[in-house]
Amino acid sequence: MIAESEEVCVEDLIDEIAMGPFGSNIKTDCFVNSGIPVFNGSNLTGFETNDTALRYVTPEKANSLGNALASRGDIVITHRGTLGQVAMVPYDSKYPRYVISQSQFRIRCNDKVLPKFFVYYFHTREGQWRLLSNKTQTGVPALGRPTSTFRKLSMPLPTFEKQAKIVQVIDTIQEKIKNNTKLNGYLEEQCEAVANHEKGLAVELSSLCDLVKVKADYNEADFDTYVSTESLLPGKKGRQAPSSLPQTGKVTVYKAGDILVSNIRPYFKKIWYADRTGTCSGDVLVFRAKQPEQSGYLYSCMRSDAFFDYVMKGAKGTKMPRGDKKQMLTYKVASNPSGATVDFIESALSQASSSSKENHRLAALRDNLLPKLMSGEIDVSKVDLKQLNSHLG
Repeated sequence: MIAESEEVCVEDLIDEIAMGPFGSNIKTDCFVNSGIPVFNGSNLTGFETNDTALRYVTPEKANSLGNALASRGDIVITHRGTLGQVAMVPYDSKYPRYVISQSQFRIRCNDKVLPKFFVYYFHTREGQWRLLSNKTQTGVPALGRPTSTFRKLSMPLPTFEKQAKIVQVIDTIQEKIKNNTKLNGYLEEQCEAVANHEKGLAVELSSLCDLVKVKADYNEADFDTYVSTESLLPGKKGRQAPSSLPQTGKVTVYKAGDILVSNIRPYFKKIWYADRTGTCSGDVLVFRAKQPEQSGYLYSCMRSDAFFDYVMKGAKGTKMPRGDKKQMLTYKVASNPSGATVDFIESALSQASSSSKENHRLAALRDNLLPKLMSGEIDVSKVDLKQLNSHLG
């Protein structure tokens, strides 16, 4: 429990709570090219929601859904499927409101608690344990009676001043992670542009790479290296640690330099250039360059929107389309990239890998520090933010 805090019922900290609409209220034919964005599970990967791979409905359709809308500063929580995702809509988000999905509910805090503090608490082990205490054990993972149960939860609440200081400390680490992520995105975009500028003879992917089929037992998977479709981030943003590990069956073995692509809902554009050896689920495809020195080049080619558009043309299924492996391998890229192109891409991706590893260390620091600040084991009033900023800089 947080020092100098009291246990407070969640219901006393929120002004409003609302469930997402039933799936029948948002059918596939409701989606349009622009309008009011609709959240899915991929938009809640982290402390704040993101605008990656959004789908849209008309303002009229959004208005017909009643309270199933989230505004800036609101908190969105998943109650079905991938449980325990808790994210705040940023105050500087591009859109003033969003439609939440049928697997989510949203809350609006009152002035007793900072929304970010609320989010950070429910990302701690204690907060997650409390949130998931009503998880059902059969069928699709879900929280029973999610909104009424959530209202009855309690959480430790320190003074407003301490809430603000804890938020400042964690925000400082998060800002460094965000800056590294932005740099990586820029570097990978440059690699993509350079790769797509190559004018050599166009050949099919199958002539330059293979699909990896090497398998291992499920117990070979670990949290540091396992990759699932859920842990691959949408919008070509790499990977995060998985929320769980497989309990049965086989997993695919990948190596550093391999290219991992989610084969479910290709329009989410989930791809990662592996910087380590590990395992992944069967729904993640592993491409390996026949010539190792071309692996970065191939990744940069496959990272393009054109590749994912091509995959979608061969995808099967409507609600949850899957790419066709054979069709993917017919995608054409320029063969024999120049030495200058290969060297540039290798250097840029090496730098991006270093930043990603730093982010991994920063995330570990954040996750270890947060519960200690919450519990009072570390006195937040004695944390020097200027010194912390200096170290992170």
